Amino acid sequence: MKLEVIRVGIEDIEFEIKGIEVVIEDIEMGIEDIEVEIEDFEVGIEDIEVEIEDIENRGLESVNRGL
Repeated sequence: MKLEVIRVGIEDIEFEIKGIEVVIEDIEMGIEDIEVEIEDFEVGIEDIEVEIEDIENRGLESVNRGL
């Protein structure tokens, strides 16, 4: 009884399928901008070798005073 009512609204599914291919070529940006400020890390290395001779001189003077 009433089996012909099921065949309604089957051809209305096929719409807007070609709108998926959008914004695919915009991913390749900002790759060559990573190599910036690599040679600026060699600063303040020779300034660490200061006040090393002053500690050794104070130690030798205190030993000489004790003798």
